[in-house]
Amino acid sequence: MAKYPAMTTTNAGLNVIGEANTTGVAVIFTKIVAGDGDVPEGTSIADLTSVISPHLEIATMHGENLGNGQYQLKGTLDNSTLETGFRAKEIGVYAKAGEDGEENLFAYTNGGNYTDYIPDKRTPIDAQDFYIDIVVGNASEVDIIVSDENYVTREDVDILIGDHDAKYESHRDVYGKFIRQKSTTYSVGDVVYLPNLGAKLYLECTAGGTTDSSYLTITSPVVNMLVTDGTVTWEIRKIASAQELAGKADRSLSNLTDAGKAFAFPSDTFISLTLASSSMTYIAPANGYVKLGINRSGSGGQIEVVLLNVSSGISTTNINPTGGTGSVAGHIPVQKGDEVRISANNYTSYTCVFIYAQGEVPTA
Repeated sequence: MAKYPAMTTTNAGLNVIGEANTTGVAVIFTKIVAGDGDVPEGTSIADLTSVISPHLEIATMHGENLGNGQYQLKGTLDNSTLETGFRAKEIGVYAKAGEDGEENLFAYTNGGNYTDYIPDKRTPIDAQDFYIDIVVGNASEVDIIVSDENYVTREDVDILIGDHDAKYESHRDVYGKFIRQKSTTYSVGDVVYLPNLGAKLYLECTAGGTTDSSYLTITSPVVNMLVTDGTVTWEIRKIASAQELAGKADRSLSNLTDAGKAFAFPSDTFISLTLASSSMTYIAPANGYVKLGINRSGSGGQIEVVLLNVSSGISTTNINPTGGTGSVAGHIPVQKGDEVRISANNYTSYTCVFIYAQGEVPTA
């Protein structure tokens, strides 16, 4: 059974990490290569730039971030294309910084004679899975290129789908407008979410522009804190819980816009009511007001208007005590479903209406 020392990150690999962090791109592992070379005497593995004697490229299947600067690659080895058998002494992992980066030998190990012989394709072997642990240090994002789909298992597919869905840029066409995106133009008032802020905080654009080309990370978010992102300025906002809103929005006018404050005021939309006799009962169809005005021409006793909201107990009584021509009016607020008693006497004409509150005007 083969025994390999731990993988050593090469100087070229360290440069890939530095370039990825500087430019805001991912470290992308591109391939795994096996060979039968020996490290020349006096040569440091850190200085290697390629596998010494490459023979076989091993299919990369998926990777997993183990945390603490450790990343694990899964490879699948088979000899179906191998023309010449060899002892797999050396293993090299290649990577690049971003899609357009240059491929470099990222990490290397050599097991010398404590390794296995791999026969050529005339002696087929079953595909074998193996895992390689690599130090990626402070790389902010790591990805891989799956090099051979023929050996992808259901487990691999599930992992790849999970990795894909975990990246918030993966479904930009679906929810990209709700998640902060790189190199994207935003306008004042736009609202986005940032995964590392959690579920209770979001970003509101207070100065429009274009976001930075790298991922945005806010390590110590504070509500109302301003964040510069390229030429965009965000302000961190908090989503209020139901408990925080309970009993507040309907009590404090400071929570409403000017339009919201006017929602309860009378509108210009009304329903004319018929006063069938000296008194009647009316059920309010929405929040608003009931108003009654009466007039009298000629002589007679006093004229009187009485409005009673049976549901709330609010009432008004207005009297014109003069015995001649005159008028009197009154109104009371009502909520939808309230029962209102309307009465008047000694009148010759009247106007009785239900007036919708501004926030209750029917749309059709």
